[in-house]
Amino acid sequence: MEAAFKRRTALRGAAVLAAGAAALAGVAAAGEFAELAWRASAPGISPQPFRTRIISGIPAVAGYGTAVTLGPVIVQAISHQSFPLILRSAGYTSLTATVTAAVVVTDARGLSGRLPMTIVFPRVTVPTTAAETVLTGTATLTGTPQLPAVRNPGTMTIKVEPTAKGAVTVFNNAGAGTAITSTITLFPVNGDPLAATIEVR
Repeated sequence: MEAAFKRRTALRGAAVLAAGAAALAGVAAAGEFAELAWRASAPGISPQPFRTRIISGIPAVAGYGTAVTLGPVIVQAISHQSFPLILRSAGYTSLTATVTAAVVVTDARGLSGRLPMTIVFPRVTVPTTAAETVLTGTATLTGTPQLPAVRNPGTMTIKVEPTAKGAVTVFNNAGAGTAITSTITLFPVNGDPLAATIEVR
């Protein structure tokens, strides 16, 4: 999704960018995206933590009173090397996933708003060896965001909530799918939830 906005709507635009479910990546400095670690759990299943990162869609700077083009926000989820072997041993060869999460956007004055989001990861084939499986998805806002007005220059932060929901469908060679729902938590639980920053100037 692409959007153009001015400074008064910078929070809304930043949130569109922020999705980062999951999905949900960290940033070392404005425009320099790092990674966040997450753990997914479901009945009888507790795989190794996976990592996420934002690939594109969030600008480092939003100019004061100027239009900015945003999105689409592209997010990657990277599995542990053991993950494809676990799936393959159970007879599954591919998967697709959807993550439902939320971010909190806070302006330079401390005014904040919560924005729910969904990250959809298209179907991918898992490796046949012990290797990372990379899913690349697109994040979008869902529901009605509640945003404060942004009237101050400074650093805008976008932080993920530490708990999310995952819906994964795994497929066998015949194409039959099995749905699995999971709870996803930031790892470690008290880890830094910062997903991105935007400088409003």
